[in-house]
Amino acid sequence: ERRSPPTITTSSALVPHHHIMTPPTITVRVHHPLADGSRITLRGNGAGLAWEKGLETTFVAHTDLSVKGFWEVRLQARDQLPVEFKPLINDEVWSVGANYLLNTSTTLIDIYPYFHHAHG
Repeated sequence: ERRSPPTITTSSALVPHHHIMTPPTITVRVHHPLADGSRITLRGNGAGLAWEKGLETTFVAHTDLSVKGFWEVRLQARDQLPVEFKPLINDEVWSVGANYLLNTSTTLIDIYPYFHHAHG
């Protein structure tokens, strides 16, 4: 007598569920006073940055009006860490000094770049 192989059935309860991991968010705050109408951008590699074109930041006013605000952007640290970047004024004037580096444990970074001189 011939028998057919047993039929194997699976239910969704038996299929492993892969957790969808949200990439970590890295908040970059750039502290630098600018003339009205100017802006800060970031260029770099990883986390949605490119060296060819700057990513826009948003100006965040401080609640204490005697304190200057800062420029902020949130990056998704997808797959490429460390992330290397530099801030620019109006996506034209590069900050002075070495590139900034973000590693896997960074979630917030405050930077105080210089653009025309190495120090204030």
